[in-house]
Amino acid sequence: MESSEKLIKQVILFGFGLIGLATVISQLLKCRLKPFVKVGVIRKLFIYPIKALKPVELSQLEVYKRGVHWKQLKDRAFMLVNRKNVMITQRIEPTLALLNVKLDFPYIIVSTPDETDSVKIPIRDEDYEDENVESSEKGEIVETNIWGDNIKGVDCGSKYGQFFSNYLGKPDIKLIRFDSKLGYRPSQYYRDGKLGKDQNIEIMYHDTSVIHLVNTESVETLNSWIESDEKVSYMNFRPNILVEAASFDEDDWEKMRIGSLEFQQLLKCVRCRVTTVDRDKGTFMKEPLVALKRHRLPKNEDLGYIEAPGSNGKLTLPLMGVFFNPESEGEISVGDEVWASHKHKSWF
Repeated sequence: MESSEKLIKQVILFGFGLIGLATVISQLLKCRLKPFVKVGVIRKLFIYPIKALKPVELSQLEVYKRGVHWKQLKDRAFMLVNRKNVMITQRIEPTLALLNVKLDFPYIIVSTPDETDSVKIPIRDEDYEDENVESSEKGEIVETNIWGDNIKGVDCGSKYGQFFSNYLGKPDIKLIRFDSKLGYRPSQYYRDGKLGKDQNIEIMYHDTSVIHLVNTESVETLNSWIESDEKVSYMNFRPNILVEAASFDEDDWEKMRIGSLEFQQLLKCVRCRVTTVDRDKGTFMKEPLVALKRHRLPKNEDLGYIEAPGSNGKLTLPLMGVFFNPESEGEISVGDEVWASHKHKSWF
């Protein structure tokens, strides 16, 4: 009897030893990058001047440590808030998807779907002073919150907010612009099965993180899963970089290289109601969330996404698209080759 118990203990200890060894090896492998291989090509590039509105498609984008920019316009540097200073997004106001957005430096031009009304929004702070609009030093500082993070902005002025109030039929809407002097928010990341926030990676009015990448082939696969007529496009997922690569291969890119620039994967994108907005009608559909929930709910090493904002501790929000943090600065263009170092597979 004693010998049997002793054998059982030895087997258990041996098992724990193997697990410990596997863990150590797994951590060592993570520190060693796989060789970069060509994985795809950039098909489209987008910047979002105003959070929750349409993007502007560009042939080139400047990459800097906090995302992408065009001239002096930073990605998602403007945002709408209601009379209680709560952010306004397509989750609540899907018709925002119908507003037209154009760039005519130094202005953002937003117009109604029928082009009967428009507003010309200055990109640069000094142009607000020229227009007799209060500057960031004197203007109203607006405090708001994005997914649990407090952040501030400067009210651009009543004439800009009134355009959006008229369009949505809601009073006292403000258009706020980001001011670096008021502070940034930390980016989210996913590491070792857990979500966290990195204070060293600063973001503005982005939902989650810095640069969002979506793959055309992944969207095609998703459409093959959709059983109704509610097919979607890459625009339902609002990427900065649209690539063409093997379907869902982007999930496994530990690092990405475009030209001389390198990017670190931070986390996958948890998808919400915004993906279901019909881009032509400004109304909600059922897809693609129904299909995504059948095929792309977190599992295995992704189970930690259960703690993502909006998940309420349940595996209800699927994953599609990937966020990357730039590790160098420069320019990327449509047609650039995309190279990647793939993740080491989990031992468990």
